[in-house]
Amino acid sequence: MFTTKKQKFVGYKELIDAETGEVYPVQFNTIEDRDFNFNKVWLQHFVSGIDDIANQKLRLAFWLIDNLDKENQVIMTQRRIAEKSGMSLQTVNRTLKALQNSTPSFLQKINSGAYRINPDVIWKGSHSNRMGVCFEYQKVEAEKAVVEEKTKKVVKKAKPKTVAKPKAVAKAKPKAKPKAKATPKKRVASKAGLSL
Repeated sequence: MFTTKKQKFVGYKELIDAETGEVYPVQFNTIEDRDFNFNKVWLQHFVSGIDDIANQKLRLAFWLIDNLDKENQVIMTQRRIAEKSGMSLQTVNRTLKALQNSTPSFLQKINSGAYRINPDVIWKGSHSNRMGVCFEYQKVEAEKAVVEEKTKKVVKKAKPKTVAKPKAVAKAKPKAKPKAKATPKKRVASKAGLSL
């Protein structure tokens, strides 16, 4: 989903001729990136309106949004977030992981005590500030992808190569002599206790 679009602006300026000093009105056009596909939401009203149907994970997501700084960050450890939000550390841990793994990513872990909400999802502030934070967000995502790729290569190299063991040569067992079939005469003799 696109969150910016090019928009054409028409304006007027005055052009001063350097030789004669005459002033001419001139029309100019500029094309700028502007926010797009956003809806204004009054967060406090929205949160209080759906609070009755929200579960703990959703409440934590709204708590994070409500506690953003001007860089779209929450600078706190998970333990501190749990204390401030009044939720268990386990709920905070699970929710933060889920928000990081969602598509599109809602939350980005900067380090163990700082998280940034994706500025393409929620932003608090001006368009120009949002563009700067978008750049930082994408830079961290790209660095994370490089680290993950290197980790995959290291793990791949670290796996021991399995060498096929030679199959053991089976020793030929000596064949047992086939038992002689008892003839009717021998059966009768053995029953009688006689030997032939």
